[in-house]
Amino acid sequence: MATYKTLTYSGAISFLNWINDSTIVSVTNEASNYPAKNLLNPIMSKTYRTTKLFNEHNGYFQIGFDLGSAKTPTLAGIINSNITKTSGSGLFLVGSTSADFSTSLTYWDGLPLYETKSRVLRWYLDTPTVNNGLSKRYWAFRFYPNDWGNGLTADNFFEFGNFWLGEYSDLRHSYQSQILQFDKSKKSNAFGGATFVDTNSAGYQLAAAMPYVQKASRQSLITNFYTYRKNTHIIVDFEPFIDDISSSVGGMNCFYGKISDKLKASFQFSGYSDISLVFREAVA
Repeated sequence: MATYKTLTYSGAISFLNWINDSTIVSVTNEASNYPAKNLLNPIMSKTYRTTKLFNEHNGYFQIGFDLGSAKTPTLAGIINSNITKTSGSGLFLVGSTSADFSTSLTYWDGLPLYETKSRVLRWYLDTPTVNNGLSKRYWAFRFYPNDWGNGLTADNFFEFGNFWLGEYSDLRHSYQSQILQFDKSKKSNAFGGATFVDTNSAGYQLAAAMPYVQKASRQSLITNFYTYRKNTHIIVDFEPFIDDISSSVGGMNCFYGKISDKLKASFQFSGYSDISLVFREAVA
């Protein structure tokens, strides 16, 4: 049986989504104003929408990507979906050496879909169900309608902002994080004292301080942050040890967004450093 896993480390981070630079090679259906090509845009408000619910399909529903070269993902994710209920094991992640997904298949089955309190559903990949090599050029998110149906959403369609395939890095050092909520809504007061609110999106901003980071870890963080800084969306998970499926509080600290301030490093004794950064969640 395939396994996904929770991590024992205090945090995890993924800097690069391979899907952003991929080509879509298969999609079962798409709404005309919400095409599948929107999944290649990191702005999650540019969504892809199906024309029907998955359980109205015979067989399975699939969205396939050509990554351009063979790659081995360790993290898979779905961002900004309209899934509102927990389901069974209806999601497969499938890798292949051919664009029609007919040869040399490697796949994980039993990846559960669930409601999360953040906008990120994520799976740290472990042992696949069938393993014909972990490095593949073509990857697909495959949904089997017999395993889950209309109960997942109140809508008559499914909608996704982004899919994520990439690698993650462990944040093995201790850190302190402060989570603040921001709200783009605007308030105004009338002369009579009434308050009016122009409701807009809200999200979270995180400030993380990591003391006593060893030299090798410091150099890795600095290199990655310099390469993927403000112009690239990343995933930061401060609770990789929590299984969202079984936890009533799971998913609160896994976020998709950008580094909103410069990484700061101050050097201490014996090559250690204190590192701090500010991360701002992307909102639709």
